[in-house]
Amino acid sequence: MHVTSTCRGAWTGLRFQDYSVLQEKARVVGNFIHIETEKTGVFVAIPILPAAREILERYRDEDGTYRYPRPISNQKLNDYIKLIGKMAGLGHPVTMSVPDGGKRVKITIPFHDAMGTHTARRSFATNMYKHYRLPAQTIMKITGHTTEANFFKYIRMTPEENAQFILDTVTERMTLEQNNKK
Repeated sequence: MHVTSTCRGAWTGLRFQDYSVLQEKARVVGNFIHIETEKTGVFVAIPILPAAREILERYRDEDGTYRYPRPISNQKLNDYIKLIGKMAGLGHPVTMSVPDGGKRVKITIPFHDAMGTHTARRSFATNMYKHYRLPAQTIMKITGHTTEANFFKYIRMTPEENAQFILDTVTERMTLEQNNKK
């Protein structure tokens, strides 16, 4: 169940507080999950991607009703995520900016200690943008970001990742154009 919860976030872009109440607040209609997000009160339609569909189908009754397992707390799920990250050897150092006495300070910790339920949501946004090359505005309709500036801070592209993204996109499009001319 715990992996299922994290996968819901990674394949839907929902916050823990939203995917933990799917049973009560969401409607699955065709290929979409319809839900009013708790934090912003915005109604969103989320595509049910193949990995999410596979998870949803595990909880569908014969009458077509979805019956999800009772969710655990966000804190307990975060504890499990950190433990799994540690077991997976994800201990490379990461530097983060955190509040400390009214100021922000940089700390360096093992990556697994930085992992949590929100990591899944960030992964959704990052993967949809960087790997599937969906436009930022399209992804923002699901994540609820209101400005591209905040969205790009959220997905945290390094300058090298941004340059690689441009290189890959231009190369791919040039190849398509050359193939279309043949």
